[in-house]
Amino acid sequence: MILNKLLSKYDEIKLNKIKDFILSEIHEDTIKETENFINCKLSDRKNKFNDLLYEGENYVGVFLEGNQYLISEEDNIVIIIDFISEENGVGRDLTRFELSTEDFLVLINNKEQVLKFEKYN
Repeated sequence: MILNKLLSKYDEIKLNKIKDFILSEIHEDTIKETENFINCKLSDRKNKFNDLLYEGENYVGVFLEGNQYLISEEDNIVIIIDFISEENGVGRDLTRFELSTEDFLVLINNKEQVLKFEKYN
């Protein structure tokens, strides 16, 4: 019930992007690593996650690099960027989204339910 309420906050575009992100980036072997990155102090991320960080020059900040998405967290807000789509000309309004750290952690830990959620059922 809490998950349905959380997911209902998002419009269809953002909901589809959240599902795509979870399907693309969140797997059994990456959940804990993603949680650790999000919960890690910003000042410690470069040392603890050096081999997993985005190294390009297109995005400012410390981002965990996935297959298609970049993830960062600052001030209890998780920032997710679909950098593949962005590099192929899709506008930022469709490639970037933010959610609270709390919401993000709930979503990645309930992957199967998120992927099955239909807003208008």
